[in-house]
Amino acid sequence: MGFLAVFDKNVSSTLPEPAFEEVAIFPNPTNGFVTVRLKAPTNSPLAFQLHAADGRLLRKTTHNDPTIELREDLTGLPPGLYFVTLRTEEGVFVGKIVKN
Repeated sequence: MGFLAVFDKNVSSTLPEPAFEEVAIFPNPTNGFVTVRLKAPTNSPLAFQLHAADGRLLRKTTHNDPTIELREDLTGLPPGLYFVTLRTEEGVFVGKIVKN
């Protein structure tokens, strides 16, 4: 399992969203479905974005209820590298997914 976490202190003077202190993306690499699991429920709406390696936005959803787990179906996407961005009012997480 591998992921890349990014928290930009220039954007916020607060500590990272507690849910973003530990984010798991699995299985990674994947052939289809992928799960994104947070350490704790978010304190504000959670925006999920999936980007292709070239930066194109492929998916965007917002989850208004506190959540600790998201499941995404990547079966229709070609093999390659993708980036997941999770954003709340308190912080941002960016991770990578490899699709076989």
